[in-house]
Amino acid sequence: MSGVHRISLNAVWERITQGEATDACWRRRFGNPSGIGPRHQVSFLIESNRVPRRVVLNNFDLSLLSCGPGVWRQDVTLFLRERNELMVVPSGSNMGENQGTVQEKFKKQSRQDLPAEVGRIFLEIYEFGKDCFPLPG
Repeated sequence: MSGVHRISLNAVWERITQGEATDACWRRRFGNPSGIGPRHQVSFLIESNRVPRRVVLNNFDLSLLSCGPGVWRQDVTLFLRERNELMVVPSGSNMGENQGTVQEKFKKQSRQDLPAEVGRIFLEIYEFGKDCFPLPG
């Protein structure tokens, strides 16, 4: 794999609700990207007008770093597994407050695209020595 490779994660999300309709989060499951080796770095990237309230990958809370207006990033290389679960709690939602993980008892809805107001989500793969990690600005 050469060059920066970007994988869109905007389709096949499950909307999970608890209580009021505004208390919702989005869950997406995906496999480990193919072709990843020890010389690769994988970053989670979200483009949105508002930073999410919470982002969890495989039960690890991500601390998103602002990389310019409307762009947040986190290196997730060490968090990836063969099968992955990504949870996004949009700003304004109370879902996930005072709880570690979202449990199966909450109402799940059919799979759908991630709404534009939540943002656009990607994985970006970089190869050390060939690609520059993008800097803000």
